[in-house]
Amino acid sequence: MEEEISLKTLNAHFRALAEDHNVLVARTTAMQSVLEVLAWGVWHERDEIAQRLLQMGAQSIEAVNQLPPRMQQEVVAVWNQAYKQLADPDAEVSIMGVGP
Repeated sequence: MEEEISLKTLNAHFRALAEDHNVLVARTTAMQSVLEVLAWGVWHERDEIAQRLLQMGAQSIEAVNQLPPRMQQEVVAVWNQAYKQLADPDAEVSIMGVGP
């Protein structure tokens, strides 16, 4: 027997999917920015990388300031994770599964 799905239920599912997609896009964009800083950092000193991470992270967080809290939290988490990894390589923190 087929289950009948109401339009309200279907709409709720689509809204949840759209929100999840937006969160994933925000997180992926933040990760891309982090990886760009880390790639730039290959030719720079650790303190320069830390400064650049803080600067780019602040810009990224400022850019998502008007977005829903869940998206803001994901972006902040990405930048915090990157900075923790740089600040303490032995902390077993990794970005995208890659440790220091």
